[in-house]
Amino acid sequence: MIVIIIAIFISLLACLFKESKVIAGIMFIFMWVLFGWNSYNGDYDAYEKIYNSSILAIANENYEIGFRLLCVGGNLLGLSFQSFQAIIAALILILWFRFIIKYAIYPGLVSVFFFWFFFPLDYVLLRNFLAFAIILQGIICLIENSNYKYLKYIFFVLLAYTIHSSSVYYLSFLVLYFIKDRELKFSHVFLITLLGVFFYKVVGQGILLGLLSSYGGRDEAYQTNMVTFLALFFYQSLGTLFIVYLYSKMKSGLLNYPKSNMYLILLNINILIFFVIILYFDFSIFVRLYRNIAIVNCILITNGFLFLPKNDIVLKGKVAFFSFCYLGFFFYYFITPFMDDTLLALFKYNLILS
Repeated sequence: MIVIIIAIFISLLACLFKESKVIAGIMFIFMWVLFGWNSYNGDYDAYEKIYNSSILAIANENYEIGFRLLCVGGNLLGLSFQSFQAIIAALILILWFRFIIKYAIYPGLVSVFFFWFFFPLDYVLLRNFLAFAIILQGIICLIENSNYKYLKYIFFVLLAYTIHSSSVYYLSFLVLYFIKDRELKFSHVFLITLLGVFFYKVVGQGILLGLLSSYGGRDEAYQTNMVTFLALFFYQSLGTLFIVYLYSKMKSGLLNYPKSNMYLILLNINILIFFVIILYFDFSIFVRLYRNIAIVNCILITNGFLFLPKNDIVLKGKVAFFSFCYLGFFFYYFITPFMDDTLLALFKYNLILS
């Protein structure tokens, strides 16, 4: 009970002082305590088993070797799995905090959305969480227009790929190199995606099934059905349309803003991630790729209110409503069905606070 009270108290502070980097930092420290010293969740036993396997068994794996090397390093240092988890948790949250502090106008508010709508699942999906935190550093290179930014981005994606193999999909964002400072048209991407689903069924289905079966029979574990495919297609279409709509309403307010390129990049990334729908035809598990981008959208959404027409209260009310529907979907779809192994486990099983 005390853990929930602390969580609510910090969340209220972060909402009241939404521009405070200090409060956002306190929220992230709180998340680190919950994550690093969590002693049970849906995937805890599986990760502990991987970590405690012999060094030889870990080294013999032929995929996601980066994570296994981290495990080897932890074992060589004599770390318990709990200590290893605390260190990895700190690394992940530092990388996320770096991104949020750089780009969120309201870091306190973003940290609240992050904590309640996404973190309760992300801490369970340890490898995915770490992999995308690494990819964020590549996205920073794109936004900051740093030297050799595309090479740096490729490096971070390939590094993340060694942690979680699905990260290779994010190489598709290199399309940004060719479109430069233009907006992708969602209608075009939507039609290409429909065409892609057809070609996937005819040509690509067997290839993907073969790849996943080579990874320990994951083709059978991850398969889905037509109802799930259509539902995700519908929800991601609405979610992407919302981001396109928000950006269109923000555009006039962004004209003289020095970091306006960030919003264009995030818009185009949202549209590019729409192509992942093709993979949902058989494997809804790939919706995690879209979900990762949705976390970043917390920044786009909260910042957006600053650039909407100042006196248009009706528009701001609509955007606020759509925002909570957008975030609510991710909580409902990803966390609610697994409450015992995600949110409740986060509060209930902690070696420091429980």
